[in-house]
Parts: sequence; C-alpha cells; structure tokens
Amino acid sequence: MLLNSEPHREALQKVLDLAYVDHDVTIEQFDSIVANITACNTLSFCDADLPEEGRDHNMALHISMNCKTDAMSNMLVDTGSSLNVLPKTTLSRLSYQGPPMRQSGVVVKAFDGSRKTVIGEVDLPIKIGPSDFQVTFQVMDIHPSYSCLLGRPWIHEAGVVTSTLHQKLKFVKNKKLVVVGGEKALLKSLSFASYRDAKLAIECGAVAGLGKMIELEDKKSQAGIGYSSGAFNEKGLFKSGGFIHADQAEEAAAILEEDAEDLGNFVIPGGVCHNWVAVDVPTVVHKSA
Repeated sequence: MLLNSEPHREALQKVLDLAYVDHDVTIEQFDSIVANITACNTLSFCDADLPEEGRDHNMALHISMNCKTDAMSNMLVDTGSSLNVLPKTTLSRLSYQGPPMRQSGVVVKAFDGSRKTVIGEVDLPIKIGPSDFQVTFQVMDIHPSYSCLLGRPWIHEAGVVTSTLHQKLKFVKNKKLVVVGGEKALLKSLSFASYRDAKLAIECGAVAGLGKMIELEDKKSQAGIGYSSGAFNEKGLFKSGGFIHADQAEEAAAILEEDAEDLGNFVIPGGVCHNWVAVDVPTVVHKSA
C-alpha cells in the first residue's frame, strides 16, 4: 500500500516527523514505538480534541442524548459515580412509557449524614450518538443541576473513555469510532454550583481578577441567573453528597444537589442531537496472523 499510494506515504511520514525519538534508542525500544502504530482497540485524546478554551477551564462533562422521541440535554457523565441517577422530575417529563418502575434496595446517605430515599429503578432506552443502549437508572426525588447522571455502570458497559479536559467521550461500537462532544457550560472559566457560590468566592478573595458580582434577586426558573442552587452550611459553602449501599461495605459516590433550577428545559420533545461524529475504525492485520 505504501509503495502504491503517495497520500498514505505522506501520512506515515507526517507521523514519523512528529514523533520524538532519542538518538540513542535501542532496536527493542524502537520496535515498541513502531508497534504502537499498528495497535488496535485504543482510545486516546490529543491537543486537537481540546475545546476552544484549551486547557483553561474547569468544566464537568455534560452531553446530550435521546430517549425515544425526546432529547435530553445537560446529562452529567461522572466517572466518580457507581450509579446511574435519574431525577423523578426528569422521568415525569419523558414521553417514553416503558415497563413499570421496580423496587430498589439502594439507600442514599449524603456526606453530612442526611438520608435520601431511592424511589425505585427503571430501564430506559437511550441513544448516544448513533448507538442505542439500555440503561438502568436509580430514580430519586432530587432537584440537581443535571437532567440525569451516567456513572460507571454505563461507562464500563459501553467501553467509554471520557475526558473532562477535552470535553469529549469516545467509544467504539459496530466498528465505528464514536466521538461525542460536551455541552458548553454557563460559566466556562470556573465551575460554580450557583450564583451564590461565585459571589461568595469573589467576596472572600478566592478568585483574583474575576471582578465583582452584580446584585440579582433570587429566581426559581431558568429565566435568570439569580437563582441559588445547592445545600449550604453555615458558611454558605456548597455541600456535595454521595451514595452508599445499605448493609454493604462498598460505597458509591455521586452528586446530590438540592433545590436547583427547574429541569423542564432539559427535556425537548422531538429533539435531535447533533453533538457527535462517527468514523470507520481501520482494520489492521499483522503479517504474523
């Protein structure tokens, strides 16, 4: 192929030109470097995958997906959670009516000792990029700043590799490499739980050069940015939460954020997601095979 195709030769030469190799590299080391070119089933990120902000951001990874005829935005992909979480308000807004909710044996306990009840668990057909998945969610009566949360159960089952730095996730399915882009955060350079968090950080001098806050009255909808979300302690600092299994030593962390904004705008009937690309995965066959 390299002998008959000049574009392929130029592509290989470009890779070799960009690769840094010490002058005193041994034959065995050089053979290992070349072997990486023929490696299969690897997913990685590079600087070309970075968002417009480059590395200067602190955003979590939120993506969009479809559940049958509905599009769902602001879905949090969290490698730190051992559960997939679906707020009851999100479930109630979905057009899909599948099998009835099952009882769940999970007990939720926040880091401050408070407890939350899991209403049950439900299986939802979701589409991320061009690929369909059947995902089991723990349904909870909470009001977080995300429409739902995909944790390690889905991430591991789908073979997904995520990068909050690059604001993307990648997986291979049906011989296609699928790349799903993250949504833009409302606050790009710094990730605060709410207007109140940002105001507190500036007043305490924690963020130099960010400026000063304008005064806004609290609102209980997404029509303005003056709404305070999250649970706060006596110092006004946001308190996260987590999951644990009852009568089990295994712990499962996830984000619990009470009294956040209305989730109605996160579910879009008839919406279509265009936040992904899919390319064919080239097949590499070793001569020894």
